[in-house]
Amino acid sequence: MGVSLSFITANHIGTAGHITLDRPKALNALNIEMVNDIKTHLLAWRDDPTIGRVLLSSSASRAFCAGGDVREAVSLIEADPALSAKPYFKTEYGLDLLITDYPKPIISLVDGVVMGGGLGLARLSDIMITSLDIKCAMPETAIGLFPDVGASHFLRRMPIEAALMMGMTGTMIGAGDAYGWGLTDYVVAADAFDAIASALSDLPVEATIADVSAIAASHHTKDTLETPFGAHMPMLQDTFLKGTPQKIAAAALSIQEEAAVSWAQALQSKCPTSISLFWHMMQKEPAPTSVSDAIKRDFYLACKMMRRPDFTEGVRAVLIDKDNAPKWQPKSLSDIGDDMLADLFDFGGMSPLPA
Repeated sequence: MGVSLSFITANHIGTAGHITLDRPKALNALNIEMVNDIKTHLLAWRDDPTIGRVLLSSSASRAFCAGGDVREAVSLIEADPALSAKPYFKTEYGLDLLITDYPKPIISLVDGVVMGGGLGLARLSDIMITSLDIKCAMPETAIGLFPDVGASHFLRRMPIEAALMMGMTGTMIGAGDAYGWGLTDYVVAADAFDAIASALSDLPVEATIADVSAIAASHHTKDTLETPFGAHMPMLQDTFLKGTPQKIAAAALSIQEEAAVSWAQALQSKCPTSISLFWHMMQKEPAPTSVSDAIKRDFYLACKMMRRPDFTEGVRAVLIDKDNAPKWQPKSLSDIGDDMLADLFDFGGMSPLPA
């Protein structure tokens, strides 16, 4: 029997725990209540000897999860500017840490939109299985934040030029490129999800990741995948390996092809601080030694970025007023100095994210 809590449904079926995101009108954007309910079931199932694995999915094909509920984060900032949205990020990242360190396999069945914190939820799982119809992106630079929830770790599964393109511009990719670049593990037809979930629920409790992978692989549609961005690898290299964000933007402007034009527009219009922070994180900062380390670093960075005016301004422009005319501070990539980035990455005196 299923248990419905707020915007999720939890079921114990066979030897698997099933968590279904069920907030379709908001594209399953994760609010604090949803995150806490997911954590409640994961903690209850962690030591349950009758559950061998956990499945994460969505109740609607339109979206797996569009990310964190940034409107809720902004409302917290407005209600208590001193505390800001720290409780929101602490809750969200706490779930990410729980998933990362979970002792039982977690498998994500991903259809439709999967962005930001939703991509983190899926990719931090042990196995990510996507449909042919996913729309995948890390769009945080549009709202004055940055690709977080461990993205500096899991985007490194991809070629660095592709990771920089996704993180700096927020470009959306499909299943073929996500698989080709190593971002997802398997791609299947969406109508195969029920059969996969049933087979995973019928496995013995002690079944291994290899057993789970064998079921996913039996439905994998590798030969039918289209990789439109894969054909742009030389152009990606000529653009995103040019050096600093300013040089990358100039390189994109010099290429008169549709993809490069869209990158140039994004680099000119999205938050300069966010773009520069992500580039610095991927190119200058030491790579995190573990997913947990990446999430903890993201927590510190989020605490700093959400106190900047760009975050509330970006959410206003993109999600509330929808005028798509944010006034960034500073307003251009050339205004971002090394001292500013060094200050963002200085975490002295900040309270740690609880394990």
